[in-house]
Amino acid sequence: MQNGPTSREKTEKEKVIEPPPGLPKLGEEVHSQEAKIEYEIIKVLGQGTFGLVYLARRRGDGRQFAMKCEHMAVKRRFIKLECGVLEAAFNIQSPHFCKVIDKGAVADRFNFFTMTLLGPNIWHLRRDRKYQRFSINTALKVAEQTLQAIRDLHRIGWLHRDIKPLNFTIGRDEESHTIFIIDFGMARCFKQDGKEIRNPRLYCPWRGTGRYAPLTAHRHEEQSRRDDVESWLYMMIELTSGKLPWKACKGAERDKMRALKADSRDKLRSQLFEGCPVQAYSRILTYLDKLDYKDIPDYDYVWKMLDIAREENGLSYCDPVDWDPSQPYHGARYVPERKFD
Repeated sequence: MQNGPTSREKTEKEKVIEPPPGLPKLGEEVHSQEAKIEYEIIKVLGQGTFGLVYLARRRGDGRQFAMKCEHMAVKRRFIKLECGVLEAAFNIQSPHFCKVIDKGAVADRFNFFTMTLLGPNIWHLRRDRKYQRFSINTALKVAEQTLQAIRDLHRIGWLHRDIKPLNFTIGRDEESHTIFIIDFGMARCFKQDGKEIRNPRLYCPWRGTGRYAPLTAHRHEEQSRRDDVESWLYMMIELTSGKLPWKACKGAERDKMRALKADSRDKLRSQLFEGCPVQAYSRILTYLDKLDYKDIPDYDYVWKMLDIAREENGLSYCDPVDWDPSQPYHGARYVPERKFD
């Protein structure tokens, strides 16, 4: 069972991130005003849109958590946004979101919140494979869970707008087969007053990661629920086959990526789905391309295409995943909202 760095990561030199002025230093104690708890900062885990993510140890019981810290001087409060998303997801009992443990502020320095500590992300799990791709069995299980995570995010009224393997991680210990969606720095509430869908803006700044960005983002149009699922499909093609027709494009070559994505609808279609469950993935893309801005994707239809692919490949729900081959699979299952014959 793999809850730490992959073998590939262990051989690479770790990049040391020095906390900027105002944010916690290693060894510092952070006091929670809300829960009256102290946390010791152990190390920096990563850097995000908002600031830094630390490994923190809770005084008293020694439990470890991830702590996100954001300087008080920032204009947009990402921590407030992320806490709101996570707490809303907790209210619908989604298994694919971290639990907020505690939150607080250190006067004139930073805001913070602590949450469940997670394992490695899907990008590194895939890169650690011999051919840098998952087996069909694992790919379909990852597809099912990540689709449900996106559906649940949409159910609470939010778009992610940066769907990619780095933003999905597995849990730790008994949750090592469950996948969590993370990093809501580019998220946007798509409902107005909690009810009506926002009218699309005439021009939208770039949001997302070029490799997985939907065509809508390339056209600087307003993204919708359909676009998160389009990004998800690109991600799943790469996780399944290890490649995408535009994979060699650099981040700045967005026009080239846009052209290749458009061509993948027809003349590059066979290349796009090479090494994948062709019928399932192709039907999903055809379906997504028919959706309009305000349409609610039929997540159950997409899931059913995955389920048919599983059956056609003779796979069982209990078959082990690639990162834990010695144990029967026990990850979160997609729960369709309607029955299928």
